[in-house]
Amino acid sequence: FKHVTRNIGNKANFVNDPVFDNSTKSFSFDENNEFFSLSKTSTENLAGDVTLLGFCKQDSTGAPHQTLLTTALNYRNGVKLMSRYHGPASFWIGNSDGTDSYLLSSGVDITNDGLWHHLAATRNSTTGEIKIYVDGVLKNTAISFKGNLSMEGDAAVGVDYHSAGYAYYGSISSVKSYNRVLSISEIQR
Repeated sequence: FKHVTRNIGNKANFVNDPVFDNSTKSFSFDENNEFFSLSKTSTENLAGDVTLLGFCKQDSTGAPHQTLLTTALNYRNGVKLMSRYHGPASFWIGNSDGTDSYLLSSGVDITNDGLWHHLAATRNSTTGEIKIYVDGVLKNTAISFKGNLSMEGDAAVGVDYHSAGYAYYGSISSVKSYNRVLSISEIQR
């Protein structure tokens, strides 16, 4: 929250005002299309190597997509750290034409378990290796495509490219992005 207000400036980028819960130091989202638009200027260049991290509690929802953080809001752009993709927490990467898209499932469904979880995902743009972690444990890895990604649209918290239908339902206490691949010890720390 402090980063958003310090670097973006005002509530114009808080869409439909997610509610801050002081007791858990988190924002609550209730699928009413609340999210944070972080703009392109408030994040590092994340088209190449990237690590996304976030703490969340995923409530029960019929919406198949639940995104903590996306680097590019437009359809099939950037990377998305998802607490739910038709069940399991997942990491999605893609370019705008859809020919280079990849979904990496963690195999772990955190929906409605009532617990806070730490999710993390990394992408190495040189090797194409992607990884997803749940609560500091590596859950899956794969080789996808190499090079830079399409990055059309703002970075955002609490929504993905199907923004009207796939707004977040649950709580998010923090998200971070890095323009490098963090090691497992850095992720656990």
